[in-house]
Amino acid sequence: MDLIKLFSVLGLKRIATFQHRIFLTILYLLVNNLVFIVFWYVISTVTPVFSEEVAFTDTILILAVVTYAFGLTNMFAPELGTTLARLVYSGGLDSYLTLPQNPFYLLLLTRLDVVAFSEVLLGFAFFAFSQQPSFSQTVLFVIVATIAAANILILQMFIGSLTFFLGNGEHLAKLYMGFLQTIAIYPLNVLGPYVVVILHTIMPVVLISYLPFQILSSDPVYPDYLFYIGGYLLLTGILGFMSYILFKVGLRRYESGNLFTQLT
Repeated sequence: MDLIKLFSVLGLKRIATFQHRIFLTILYLLVNNLVFIVFWYVISTVTPVFSEEVAFTDTILILAVVTYAFGLTNMFAPELGTTLARLVYSGGLDSYLTLPQNPFYLLLLTRLDVVAFSEVLLGFAFFAFSQQPSFSQTVLFVIVATIAAANILILQMFIGSLTFFLGNGEHLAKLYMGFLQTIAIYPLNVLGPYVVVILHTIMPVVLISYLPFQILSSDPVYPDYLFYIGGYLLLTGILGFMSYILFKVGLRRYESGNLFTQLT
């Protein structure tokens, strides 16, 4: 807990220091996502059949969840999958194994990037734009989008841990997460049945964007939303347990590279 408090305090100090960079990043992301927003607006306006299946506000809500979730992930563990893969392959994981804390948690705490906080703010902006949220809806959005961020971290840890067994998996982790972030912002209705099967298995995008979207769009009331969140947390816990076991089993196969560097 002391370690978590330490990194939290350092993170708040960095936010104050890099507030100008955060503003510029928000501006860049807004311009970058504007193309996506205009594209779906034109599609939903020109194609009535498409707009009947996928509302324009639905695409913005999905974008809000994905932006917030990836932003939160990038704050605490930017590019965790590629970093873990590189550390395992090069032997740099020694720096974490020499410390008394669990290396699984250290990997999630020692790479804070406060500039990514801009993505979290932008996710909030998209959410407010997609509808006129009440206080309860805003709280629900924060909860489900945070769980989505946890799933992203778990998937990155899972992909990075494959390096223990497959060799250099840095490029695989980078491609996997890049494709995951790209495909997650597309509505499920516009994708073919075979793609949907892949997105529920090999690439569980359903846990990152579609399930949170379904919870938010259904606008559940108490105590119904507790059932939805409970089921969501259960699926996240199962995936997290699988990732943790894969990491621990992989550690048994790890070969030290005799690389001891200071964690910064």
